Amino acid sequence: MNLVSYWFVVLDEQTGTFYNAQMSDDSNIYDDAVLKFEEQFPSYIVVEGGEGVENRPAAFVKLPYVS
Repeated sequence: MNLVSYWFVVLDEQTGTFYNAQMSDDSNIYDDAVLKFEEQFPSYIVVEGGEGVENRPAAFVKLPYVS
């Protein structure tokens, strides 16, 4: 089983604040990873993301991380 890392920009539905998030998953299907993240963290909506945390666009790097 190979784990794939994903980066996300998420929106906190309660506060309207954007955050960085990341996760590793055994699925190589981005949409499956998004669904798993949103199931684990139901107060956040993924608005952008991609495979490989090293590929996170510079414009998003300074956002705070989900804690």
